[in-house]
Amino acid sequence: MLFRCFGMIPPQVALGGRLAEVQYYGASSYPGYNQVNFRMPSGVTPGPAISVRLIYLARPSNDVTIGVQ
Repeated sequence: MLFRCFGMIPPQVALGGRLAEVQYYGASSYPGYNQVNFRMPSGVTPGPAISVRLIYLARPSNDVTIGVQ
């Protein structure tokens, strides 16, 4: 289920080159910060350094890595 903030265009999140389902995006509980919650896509191989990239308005962020079990 995707929760949208009125008037905002949803971002995309890619993990290990696969698009994830974005479940929430918008304000966080910390003033001035936003958050993106997503579901891990199937087919991502577990490992200590899986690349994560946020794509917004066709502009990709730098890659960061997370550990996936």
